[in-house]
Amino acid sequence: MTNQFLRRTAVLAVATVAVGVAVAAPATAAPGHNAAPATTTVRLIGLNDFHGNLEPPTGSSGRVVQSDGTTVDAGGAAFLATHVRQLRAEQRNSLVLTGGDNIGASPLASALFHDEPTIEFLNSIGTTASAVGNHELDEGYKELLRIQFGGCHPVDGCQFHNPYPGAKFPYLASNITFTKTGLPATLPFTVKIVNGAKIGIIGATLKDLPTIVSPDGIQGLSFGDEAAAINRSRRCCSASASRRRSW
Repeated sequence: MTNQFLRRTAVLAVATVAVGVAVAAPATAAPGHNAAPATTTVRLIGLNDFHGNLEPPTGSSGRVVQSDGTTVDAGGAAFLATHVRQLRAEQRNSLVLTGGDNIGASPLASALFHDEPTIEFLNSIGTTASAVGNHELDEGYKELLRIQFGGCHPVDGCQFHNPYPGAKFPYLASNITFTKTGLPATLPFTVKIVNGAKIGIIGATLKDLPTIVSPDGIQGLSFGDEAAAINRSRRCCSASASRRRSW
């Protein structure tokens, strides 16, 4: 991937870290002693920019034209959950990945509760991991930590759940670091084992993110080059996968 493409959106890079190459499927499982190499087919189900749209859009924006020319109502949590369930049924080894902007700039049904209902929905469909999009930082870094790990909102308290439990999936950004220390401000990657194949999932957000979010919300954070951070994390997660999962 080129830097030009990476800087247009938050991304998730997927690699079979057992063999250290960037592929989607099939994933090569690490063979045992004297065992013939085996392969595992893995389906990657990707989504992005959900923006808390739990309810389907109205009008023509909620209609999708299919390849045969017919149209179907689409959008919203119920449609997305059904679609993900159907895709999973076709391939047991599936990972649900999101490129970020799951929350922020959301309709009232989600925004009123600081997008906690959207995170619960993403939990319910078995989201594996998400990149940190720029809208994940709309309310600042501390709010992103609350969205990830749970707890009551510092101003409005707990309205949807008491306490709000947090995301069951990791938010990943390999290129966000603390300015003073250079240490990661979020998890850079996670490793999942699918039928014996160790699959590394690496997140990256916009290098230019500071130009489109409130400076107060990201004070003390630095945003590095996306491609360099992904390449660096590939080496790290390959080593980590030989020992344990990161999430």
